Amino acid sequence: MNKVEAEIQHLSHIIQFGIHQQNVSLDIDLLADKLTGQIPRGADAPTFSARKNMINAQIFMKCIQFFFAAIIAFLVALVFIWLSWGELQKSNIEPMFIGIALVAIAITVFSTLKFKYYFQVFNAIRKVIQVQADPERRQIDADENFLTQQFSTQRRNTRFIGLFITLLSAVLLTYIFMTAPQNLIKLAFVLPFMLMLGIGIMIHPISKAENMYLYGTTQMPWKYFPTALKVCTILGVVFCILMLAWFEI
Repeated sequence: MNKVEAEIQHLSHIIQFGIHQQNVSLDIDLLADKLTGQIPRGADAPTFSARKNMINAQIFMKCIQFFFAAIIAFLVALVFIWLSWGELQKSNIEPMFIGIALVAIAITVFSTLKFKYYFQVFNAIRKVIQVQADPERRQIDADENFLTQQFSTQRRNTRFIGLFITLLSAVLLTYIFMTAPQNLIKLAFVLPFMLMLGIGIMIHPISKAENMYLYGTTQMPWKYFPTALKVCTILGVVFCILMLAWFEI
């Protein structure tokens, strides 16, 4: 099995079954693996389509990245080869031009090989077919009073997290609007979403333990999101877009 086949098999397994779907505690190893790129973002998403779409998007962006890197490096190589040839016509050798041309050729070859690799993976992954059903609500008639008592600690902790996110986002947004610091401008586009997410979590706190009890997975599928949390999430995305438009104006 070559490297491409191994990667396709690895990603296909992640898309089919996910990663750490049953872990109700804070998984530092999973977070570290995501940050270092050892596993793709979305590997712990609760549904097949969510995992497939997120992983496919990341692979597609890699294809785009290396495609344009190969084209740009190829053009740079052509330019410096032409400049080096012009110097040779004058019986003059310019080591810097030759060196840049060789480096550009090496980058072109490397980027082309990486593009081919990711394109093969992308082409195979987009054909993956679901073989395992997505999680369904297992406790359809779960009593809300029972859930409140059973998961009161987790809900309280989640509300504290939501309060912290809300206050931090509100303070940073106020500071950015008042002073417009250039080093925090990019952060401003995410803050409206974080603010609304914090509010939504405070209104309807969710936890891995409760999700595990209700759905058999620690990640709540979007279709089971409470109405208040859905509204806050959608409003957060809308406010982010409006914030971007406001800064552009």
